[in-house]
Amino acid sequence: MDEQESPDELTLPKLKQGDLADCVDTEVQSKKTKPPVRFSEGTLITAMKSIAKYVDDISLKKVLKDTAGIGTEATRANILETLINREYVTRKGKQLISTKKGRALIELLPDSITNPATTAIWEQELDSIAEGKSDMNDFLDEQADTLEGMIEQLEKLSQSKGTIGHQVTHPCPDCNKPMVRRKGKKGFWWGCTGYPDCTSTAFDEKGKPKYVPKTV
Repeated sequence: MDEQESPDELTLPKLKQGDLADCVDTEVQSKKTKPPVRFSEGTLITAMKSIAKYVDDISLKKVLKDTAGIGTEATRANILETLINREYVTRKGKQLISTKKGRALIELLPDSITNPATTAIWEQELDSIAEGKSDMNDFLDEQADTLEGMIEQLEKLSQSKGTIGHQVTHPCPDCNKPMVRRKGKKGFWWGCTGYPDCTSTAFDEKGKPKYVPKTV
């Protein structure tokens, strides 16, 4: 040890995988994992802007890093006010806390709506439209079909005895999430509510999904 170095200022020697080291001391500490700190309006707006860090898919994460995130500088505060006014979120001091109504809604909605990765998928599609590789009308029709199917599914759930923990009438054969009936230009069809993670679809046969075996 250098004479001018104190024990607290010692630097570790360079190590490589496989090197042996002596264990000088150990200590067991009993601690509890703390939940994440609740969002405030400021930290939630920041999280909406940097939503990419909440997405696991590397390619979609990159897309979100290149965009403005969820909303824009001008709309994020209005989005929060809408959530508060509709009683999905409430203020408690500086913290924002989800309400029972808000949590129930999230439980009902498919992953394709609650997952921020969907924003990245839409951004990719919009870029493709801007480059002339895709058609805007097709994109809008697809979103309208998806929205109609989700609304229909939610209406059915709200009429059931329990909105949470209900029995799925038509489970997806690939992921077991609910399939919803949608109306497209050529008639009705069925799609998985797990989209974009699951892209399973089915033909409509008298109001029920008809699956076509996948060929290898």
